[in-house]
Amino acid sequence: MAHGWNIDEHYEHVGSALVYTVGESRNFPEYPNGDIICLKMATYILSKRANVDEGGQTGNNPLELACTLGDKNMAALLLAHNATMEKAPKALLHAARNGFIEIMQMLLDHGANVNAHPYGTYTTVAQQRGSECWGSVLHCATGKGHTEAVRFLLKKDSAKEYKNMLDMTALDLAKKLGNAEIVRLLQ
Repeated sequence: MAHGWNIDEHYEHVGSALVYTVGESRNFPEYPNGDIICLKMATYILSKRANVDEGGQTGNNPLELACTLGDKNMAALLLAHNATMEKAPKALLHAARNGFIEIMQMLLDHGANVNAHPYGTYTTVAQQRGSECWGSVLHCATGKGHTEAVRFLLKKDSAKEYKNMLDMTALDLAKKLGNAEIVRLLQ
């Protein structure tokens, strides 16, 4: 940076340094403290005024990546640096899809919409549009069988009547998947 490097510079399919760092934030046996190291690196990158909402070139927003990976510490760091729900519209969907209740609560505390769905002002890939498990946050949690996440979302007034692009409610999806416990919750 002392030699003119732009902290938000994009690198082909990888994105910026922040996007790459968040995406690598995992804990592997051969790299036991990878999440802590990436958290420290992200803190440093953000201290150099990196764009916390960056992600336009690769489609990988840092907050959405942290929510996909279930990294609550990284999500908290990004939110503390004013990551916005407007620039990370799929963050809550990803957290619900993976059953990360603590992250879902964090996002709701920062203004995420419990009734968000991917068919609004932003686009999804064809795979998501045609997936029964993609729709509202309730669809995402139901589709992956995350009973506690469904229970949590219902307590937060997630709309049960929303239909995804395949004209299915979360209840329809739970019935199709044969998940009796989630069916009971949604009835």
